[in-house]
Amino acid sequence: MSTHLLAHQVRVIEERVALAEKLEKLRTFVGGALFQTVSRDEQRRLTRQTLVMSDYLEILDQRIGAFHVAD
Repeated sequence: MSTHLLAHQVRVIEERVALAEKLEKLRTFVGGALFQTVSRDEQRRLTRQTLVMSDYLEILDQRIGAFHVAD
């Protein structure tokens, strides 16, 4: 990857970092005891959110991986 990134590429990387941090916190919550105290419906929503955020992270990784192609 080039050392010179365009402004939008920097924003994508920053977005990826923030998303990864949020996803890690969510995964920690879902794997913990407190998760069992929320309703089954909320557990399903949180589990689905984890999956969607993981997909989103993968897409950002692919976008970042393609940055060098446009250079």
